[in-house]
Amino acid sequence: MVKLEGEKMYRGEFYSGASSGSYAGVIILDSLFKLDNTHNTISIQFGYPTISDPTSQDPRDNPAILSYLEKRGLLQ
Repeated sequence: MVKLEGEKMYRGEFYSGASSGSYAGVIILDSLFKLDNTHNTISIQFGYPTISDPTSQDPRDNPAILSYLEKRGLLQ
C-alpha cells in the first residue's frame, strides 16, 4: 500500500522475477539476490511481466505523489 500523509493512494503486490505468473497491477519486484551496497535497488512497476491491457491506468503516475516527492528533493 502506498500512502501519502495517511491517505491511501494505491496498492500492489510483491512479486518475484522467478515467477511464471502474471499480474495486471502495481508490483514490487523483489530482488533475487541479497540487497547490499552494490545491489541496492528494488523495482516498482506496472504489470508483470508487462501490462497486458494498454488502456489500464497506471496509478504510480499520480501528480500528488510526484509533487510530494519533488518538494522534498526525493526524485532522482
